[in-house]
Amino acid sequence: MLKASDKPEISKKWWTSEKPADIKGVELEKALANTEKALADEKKKSGSDTIEAALAALKALDAAAEKTVKKELDKKKHKDVITVLEKYSGLIEAESSRLEKLQEKDKKPAGPGSGKDGDEEGDDEEDEGKLFEKDYLYKMIKLMKSGGKELNFGFGLNTNAPEASKLLLKRKGKPDMLFKMLKRTGEFSNRTLVCGTALADPENGKVLMFRVAEGDEPPQIIKLGRKFLRGDKALKFRKLKVIFAGGKTLTDDEPDTEDEEAGAGGPAAAGAQPAGGAVAGEPSAGDVAQMEDRRKQFKEARKRWVAVRDRAEQDLEVVKDGIRDHYLGDREQFPIAMKKMKELDAIMDHLSDDLRDALDAYVSTPLKQQSRLKELGGNAKQLLDKFVDYVDRDPLLAAIDQKEFADVQIKAPMEVALRDLAKTIG
Repeated sequence: MLKASDKPEISKKWWTSEKPADIKGVELEKALANTEKALADEKKKSGSDTIEAALAALKALDAAAEKTVKKELDKKKHKDVITVLEKYSGLIEAESSRLEKLQEKDKKPAGPGSGKDGDEEGDDEEDEGKLFEKDYLYKMIKLMKSGGKELNFGFGLNTNAPEASKLLLKRKGKPDMLFKMLKRTGEFSNRTLVCGTALADPENGKVLMFRVAEGDEPPQIIKLGRKFLRGDKALKFRKLKVIFAGGKTLTDDEPDTEDEEAGAGGPAAAGAQPAGGAVAGEPSAGDVAQMEDRRKQFKEARKRWVAVRDRAEQDLEVVKDGIRDHYLGDREQFPIAMKKMKELDAIMDHLSDDLRDALDAYVSTPLKQQSRLKELGGNAKQLLDKFVDYVDRDPLLAAIDQKEFADVQIKAPMEVALRDLAKTIG
């Protein structure tokens, strides 16, 4: 019987002997067997192909462990089992980090200062340093926005210079690790530090949402957080929403831009109007009602698209498992299949990220700014056409919908959602 203090092992035998009798755990058992074999192959003959296969197997194992916890385990009855399985994330991250370093060494010639395999302390420092790099932060932001991912965050607030605040994002591990890393810099006190999980607000992609797990409410976190986000366009977010452990929620209600302020009742809206009529050039009341109805339809279509895109990402992981199983024994075809899946991920992430930004810009523009809306609508339609063309032409997506690798459909739902979006853009 598993205890909360136990550590998980990447071993099919360990899982089948330790799991409770009332749990099937077939998917996790299969993922463990595949990962165990992939790691053994890499250890026996380390090279680009075996490293890539091992990394893919580890990713599938992470998904299988998470799915087992969510779908098969009861929070009360299997509390200890859940605790043990959640430890897989740290184990998988450490193993993936080791393989990624080998992958980098395989690409670069060895030289002075490159380090040795056993220099674990240097590796840890390198990993920690990476989290403070701007490029890594931008990469995590892109992952968060394009895939709807919820990541661990640590936020250190500089009350004197908000632009110098520090945001750390990480996929695995525990949020308090990021809290401690920021504290070690000596730049922040406990009062100006928070950590937890972060994600893009599903209602507005330009709002960064924090679910705080540790730390009290920092002074003026909304106001100063806004300045931090708007001080760097590459962060992609414009506003902050913070939900604390006790349920208290802080929301940024400030207008996004000067134009938005005008549309919401600023100087442009406050100007004198001729009595008994509309300002020249402004839409009539009937036109405004029609535009508002269209905006409502667009928001609903956009919400459906995000849901379809998120589901497609989950289904792709199932497809990857099917492709791995199909080609696992074929040394010649397996690397080709894995490369194709990587290309598919890269293209979908790129198009989805650009498309989401375009849709966010369109939906956040006031209806009164018709010329700006027309420009943004044209840009969004171009990206929509590009994405529809990609979805329509990609042979792998067509094969997936024929259920060659798994019982899922991706292409058809995406095409429907994208066309619905196109219809609602004025």
